[in-house]
Amino acid sequence: MEKSFERRELALWKKAAGKLNFMSGIISLYMKPELSQRALKQIARLHSSQDIALFLQNELSNIDVKDRQHFLVSIATPIHERKHWHDYIGTTLGFELFWSSVEYYSRIIMILRHLSTESIEISLPLKKTFYHMASDQHALEFSHYNSLYKKFIKQKVFQVENIDSDIREVTKKAFSLPYLKDMPFVSSNGKNPEYFFSDVPLTGISLLEASAVLTEFFSLYDILGESESHSYLNRYQKPDLWIYNSVINGLKNATKNVSIELMLAIISNCLMYPINRSTKESNPIERFKAFLDSLSELKAAPTSLQDIKQWIISVFESNNWAMPVEIAKQHILFSKSKIDEINHTLIEENREADSLESYLIYYLNHHIKFFEYYKANPIFWAADYFYKALPSPLALENHYDLNSIIILDKTDASLGWYSITNAIDQLFELNKTNFTCPFKNICSIKIETCGKLPLSMPPQHPECYWLVAMCDLLAPNWKISD
Repeated sequence: MEKSFERRELALWKKAAGKLNFMSGIISLYMKPELSQRALKQIARLHSSQDIALFLQNELSNIDVKDRQHFLVSIATPIHERKHWHDYIGTTLGFELFWSSVEYYSRIIMILRHLSTESIEISLPLKKTFYHMASDQHALEFSHYNSLYKKFIKQKVFQVENIDSDIREVTKKAFSLPYLKDMPFVSSNGKNPEYFFSDVPLTGISLLEASAVLTEFFSLYDILGESESHSYLNRYQKPDLWIYNSVINGLKNATKNVSIELMLAIISNCLMYPINRSTKESNPIERFKAFLDSLSELKAAPTSLQDIKQWIISVFESNNWAMPVEIAKQHILFSKSKIDEINHTLIEENREADSLESYLIYYLNHHIKFFEYYKANPIFWAADYFYKALPSPLALENHYDLNSIIILDKTDASLGWYSITNAIDQLFELNKTNFTCPFKNICSIKIETCGKLPLSMPPQHPECYWLVAMCDLLAPNWKISD
């Protein structure tokens, strides 16, 4: 996996109180919430943004909050990350990120199985170039994957290395893709705020962050009303948070009366595009540019949902893009064919699905549902999304309290995927001594050696998802060193 992508993800992680791991799809929080653990769990399990807003409204009225702004950040962060997860399973850009992660994890699994079969000793943490220890074919395939992945990340996701820097430190020389001109910022310098304008790079991450920020705002608007929700949104105007605010400001500056619903409709239709096409039409950044150009030609923005829908369709037509219904059909057919392909393989090989295959089927079934919603309504993400019951994310990990893992989806597919991705991530991050089961502190069976290397399957714990996943990766008694 490209190191620079990991560094840039980490940079965003440091800026926020939460993060969606775009590889595993797992949400991490880093905060000591003013809400009780019970309330945090309740937010995570609610299935629509409207239900979350109603719950938080009641919670806010019954809690004595000393630092209201910190409290709002605490309650908005799970909403923000939940939207990331829905974009991850329900949009084309999210699908491409997920498919890249499947390619990555499946190749790691194949290489580990090869090394295990050949009894080739490995040491932890694994190096990023460990695939060279396998066969020439494995090394060639992994190298080819890395090359395609880097190209995808550069074209559609990230653009500049210093993503966490003050925008004034990000020079135009670093812009390899389109950028927004003269975006407004406020820098707090003591008591005197400094207002200035700067050009800002356009990236796929900017679109995803804008989508999540606007969803936060939409939910808080219902809880707090117009004045305080706008005040909350202003916290994103800082120059080191340009990745969160640039797309929103670009849309606001394009014409008059740009509503939250219109912004969400535009952003979502930038993230929904045909797959397997190397054209501008299938690049979220180029799609955003086209929408922005069309919006800037209007004297005033469309306001009603019906007018927004008609205008969105007119932009599709003027750019000669595949229509939303065609895009949805393509995704649905592709997903169904992949599920059929997996099931056919399982029948042919007379076996059950492994952790990766099970979660792939799980993901694709949810992906189909989101594109069915999109097929019925091209501005689904700007309207119906907030009121429809939708699947909960896989899991929340609170890194303020390392013992806190909230498993939200307890299906076999989700628990298997969580176990295998967590295990692979640990192989690259930890030494043999620190390698451990993520369920250790919430498991009812307390065994000191459980999950430690070399692996063994304790007879008291034969159904542990973690150990099943680990034995699929690392053969019991395989020689592993620090």
